[in-house]
Amino acid sequence: KNKIFIGPFVIYIISKFAKMVKVLLVLCGLFSAVVAYYRGVCLHGGWQGIDGGSPSVFAPGWHLDYFKGKGLTTFRVGFAWQQLQPSLNSPFDAKYLSMMDAFVAECKQRSLYVNFVPIPNNWKGTPLGSGSVTIQALTDMWTRLASHYKNESSVWAYDLWNEPDHPLWNTQYGPTLLDGIRAVDPVKPILFATNTGGWGQYYTYHLDGLPLDSKYTNIVYHAHFYFDTPADGTYDHGYDAYSTTIGVDRAQGFVNWCVVNKVKCYAGEFGIPGGWQAGNANCTWGPNTNDPRWNTALDLFLYNLDYYDISGTYWDGGPYSDITDIGPTCDGKDRPQMAVLTQHLGTQKSPVDWQSAPVPPVKYPTEPLIIYNGTIQHGYTEYGWGTRDLQNTQHVYPGCTYSIKVTLDNWSAVRFGSPPAFSTLLYESISFYVYPSSVSQQIRMQVTQTNTKQQDVTVGNQVEIPIINAGSWSQVVVPFEKFGLPEGTLLDGFWVQENNSTSQGDIWYDLFVINQRKV
Repeated sequence: KNKIFIGPFVIYIISKFAKMVKVLLVLCGLFSAVVAYYRGVCLHGGWQGIDGGSPSVFAPGWHLDYFKGKGLTTFRVGFAWQQLQPSLNSPFDAKYLSMMDAFVAECKQRSLYVNFVPIPNNWKGTPLGSGSVTIQALTDMWTRLASHYKNESSVWAYDLWNEPDHPLWNTQYGPTLLDGIRAVDPVKPILFATNTGGWGQYYTYHLDGLPLDSKYTNIVYHAHFYFDTPADGTYDHGYDAYSTTIGVDRAQGFVNWCVVNKVKCYAGEFGIPGGWQAGNANCTWGPNTNDPRWNTALDLFLYNLDYYDISGTYWDGGPYSDITDIGPTCDGKDRPQMAVLTQHLGTQKSPVDWQSAPVPPVKYPTEPLIIYNGTIQHGYTEYGWGTRDLQNTQHVYPGCTYSIKVTLDNWSAVRFGSPPAFSTLLYESISFYVYPSSVSQQIRMQVTQTNTKQQDVTVGNQVEIPIINAGSWSQVVVPFEKFGLPEGTLLDGFWVQENNSTSQGDIWYDLFVINQRKV
């Protein structure tokens, strides 16, 4: 019981210990070091000139030397579509393309890797899918760029689009780009961004409809994660996370989806503040300090990616940069995030080696997912209906701080929604404690998921919960098989509801937990 309440910090402590043990075993020749992921950095600069302000520049060689010295070998680099291709469906601007080529040459000289991505996600202010900015126009640009770089090994992948936010992205726009690129380059990996929830909601990635057809080879799926509120990476409000587990929680659904579908996945952006105040084409300034709780949140987030062999590029570094900058200050000091990131480098220094390696076997969570133990955990929200008290003290299960009191009347219910989402492949049941006031009370449970229209809907069977004892606490365990769902179904919430519309008196609930599979 005590272990349950330690929560994600058990994962953190076990991971720290496991890493030390693994190092000892490797040194003794008893364990093969196959930590199959890489870490890199997103680099600013290449699209800065689109608003007529600072000129667009790509990171100079000394920036690459700094990051390589830290063990960071791969760079996600934004370029301005409108500067590369000033007229749609037309040849590239020779000067801008030469700037990209010069950056690739700097990477090649240092045995580093780059994947270019169009930033911002529009052309001259017009979003994709509007007017002349069609998916065919974007496909034209990408087929030209793929033809240019298909034989350049330092350009290891094509990163289709930054933070897509269009209802047709997963099912039509993205696959159209895949077909176009594969017509000119059937081999090089393609990074396929999930459709996002839009500005400030990057962790609400839309996974339905992502192309998993076997005809698409060498595809890596990626999503972005920020820990502030809203999740836009601006960090305008100081430390405002509900918990240092916020990064783990926001990545949970994406990670579960990757494991269930046995595909390669990648965290394209993640970052925390590090004291940045301003920057120019050469360096950034501002104190190299931050709130240390952000460092803990980043550390936990990366331990979770490590566990599931998910690669990623930190946002950001390079010219100009912004609040999450991880490059050195103008006086040559490291930002505080660097000490965290360099503890999670993995052993795959080449993204090509990582992408071409087999997908690792399914790894199961090491801990249950606590939803409520007197307080709501992991960013869940309670949005049931009827008379409810989430901080009741009349009857409290031992070890919890409060319980949930519900007056059973007119189909009243306690309901929890996500983030984070969870998969029935990795988790086996929902458990909770119930304190009925009468054995005649009737309740039932239903699970929910978010559909393609971002609506929270019920799925599967309703499960009736038998009331055995009145006036005392009893544990209820509901295996996911009871809901009649296929193994691997991605869920994001559940409710416990009165099973009829009559008045049945009060009932208390406590310690809602989603239990990991024990294998």
